[in-house]
Amino acid sequence: MKKILTVFVVLLLLVISLDYAACTVYCRKVGHFFRWNEIHRADAAVVFFGDHDRHYMPGHETLRRLDHALELYREGMIDNLICVGGISLVKKRGVSGSYMMRDYLIRKGVPGSRVMYDSVSYDSFSNWEEARRMLVSNGWKTVTLISSPFHLYRLSGIVDADGLVLSFSPYSRECKVSLTAFMYQRQWIHHEWIAYAALKLLPEQYYRKLLRMIRY
Repeated sequence: MKKILTVFVVLLLLVISLDYAACTVYCRKVGHFFRWNEIHRADAAVVFFGDHDRHYMPGHETLRRLDHALELYREGMIDNLICVGGISLVKKRGVSGSYMMRDYLIRKGVPGSRVMYDSVSYDSFSNWEEARRMLVSNGWKTVTLISSPFHLYRLSGIVDADGLVLSFSPYSRECKVSLTAFMYQRQWIHHEWIAYAALKLLPEQYYRKLLRMIRY
């Protein structure tokens, strides 16, 4: 029994070590992407919903994205904000996560006329579709996408920039999997890996149908 336990512990440590190494390599790849991404002044920024807390309010990840958007707005780097995502909260709160994001920005001093939100998107594809629709309808040509570095890296392979000038602005360009932050960063890295694998392995229509079933 003791020998079996020892083997189990060794295998567990090996898996954790390999996972840590893979996350570190991925972080470096993501960091390299943003080193070559220049942020420009934009007509609008699209802020993507991230998470919610146990009270079904915008969580830590979502607030980091919103606060970064606020900082860029106050610096004069963006003129308008578009909040997207969080449709699953309609069942819990009666409003979408994007609506609560808009409310947060207004309470922080952004004029309501400068903040838009969607109420139908449920994944990264539909988030961008709704954001693009609002961008086009308002005649905005330059846009900054705001999210986590991991999410933006995946989005860079999804968004259609036809007719738009895009830039990507993560709330932090630092992408280091420190031991203290490993569990938190690991959660989001694995989320992106799973989403990317599902996107590549499943036909788009089935992938989106599955997400719609989960999030609506």
